[in-house]
Amino acid sequence: MGLTIHYSLRLATRSSAVAERTVRELHAAATRLAKRRGLGEVGPVIPLPEAGMHASRYVMVRRRGYSDALDVEPTAGWCFTVDIGEGCEPATFGLGLYPAFVADGARRRRTGFGGAWTFGAFCKTQYASCAGADHLVRCHAAVIDLILLWKKAGAQITISDEAEYWPSRDPRLLLERTESLNQFVAALAGAAKDASEAAGGPPVRSPIFAHPRFEHLEAEGVAQHGDILAALTRKPAAKPDPR
Repeated sequence: MGLTIHYSLRLATRSSAVAERTVRELHAAATRLAKRRGLGEVGPVIPLPEAGMHASRYVMVRRRGYSDALDVEPTAGWCFTVDIGEGCEPATFGLGLYPAFVADGARRRRTGFGGAWTFGAFCKTQYASCAGADHLVRCHAAVIDLILLWKKAGAQITISDEAEYWPSRDPRLLLERTESLNQFVAALAGAAKDASEAAGGPPVRSPIFAHPRFEHLEAEGVAQHGDILAALTRKPAAKPDPR
């Protein structure tokens, strides 16, 4: 749980050489941006199939009563990761060649990724707020600007910003959305921690506990979402003895 920037990249070429050259050029551009902005380390360019969870894309399939996600693994590609800053997830960028169809039992599902070099990823920025409002804005803006580098290089991009900072670039929206969700998460994490301790359960961990205003956020969250939290943490009623 946390406010996240989702993004996808698409380069309209079938050329492996063009795709690799673009990734390496963007790696250099990201390194320059990271140095100017005081971001963390920019990792090396690696083959996309070696990137684990960062390599997969997904196709959503509607089942009876629920939706399912089918993994789509790349057959080729390259990627690199940028360490944005304290509390912020690293952001991964690259291009991959994905199959046009994926198996779904006995069926074949169209992926929508065939015919071009593409990439899709996300970066959770919410807990950069644990290091202060200015730090959060710097991290969030940096992720957006790293994505926009790809647009300058000729790639098609899509950005879905849960914090609503993009496209207005209004930091007030980012800070208001983050504060609101921090309050809910703090209250939920606090309630889960209390319930687990009372039951002798395992420790509850969450990055929100590191926020310097955690207790204030928790109190505000309880005041606003107390009914929801009570329902989430309420023990289920005991079933009657059938004897």
